[in-house]
Amino acid sequence: VLIDNEKGGYDATAHLVSLGHKRIACISGPNDLTPSRQRVDGYLRCLKENGIKADKGLIEMGRFDFLSGKQSMARLLALEERPSATFVANDMMAIGAMAAAYEAGIAVPEELSIIGFDDIGLASVSTPALTTMAQPIDGLAEEATRLLFARLKKQDQNGNQRVVLDARLIKRASTAKLNGVRS
Repeated sequence: VLIDNEKGGYDATAHLVSLGHKRIACISGPNDLTPSRQRVDGYLRCLKENGIKADKGLIEMGRFDFLSGKQSMARLLALEERPSATFVANDMMAIGAMAAAYEAGIAVPEELSIIGFDDIGLASVSTPALTTMAQPIDGLAEEATRLLFARLKKQDQNGNQRVVLDARLIKRASTAKLNGVRS
């Protein structure tokens, strides 16, 4: 039972594109972790399908923690042409990215939109509240429990099953239209 991470990365990036952003950065997690690679694949597919050329200079690799998100965002903000929006592969790094923007005097979302992934508890209480892709934790637990009981009752004749659930966009205050209008 897992999340469609590629579609989640696509949907997060599509939200930023729908707000008019074209220079969209990505802060990924480690490349050796499948969910991280899949989220970046979704980001890249969304850019391609929307006619936006991917710029490898706009992709930073973090470690799924606050500090790496902050450091990665600081590097992106130091670019001669900085991004107007950033898709961050998890919420802890996204909160770190918002901290880097704050320290650089860049207003989120008026000057920089940031979207995360996971919908951890801190996402709704950060300042500004983080727009994110929520993982359906209850749905994951329900499906895993259903499959386990089916197997225990011998109702599962198919052997191993794969159930893939979608992440859901939670719009909060960290994203805005390119001109700075909150969405």
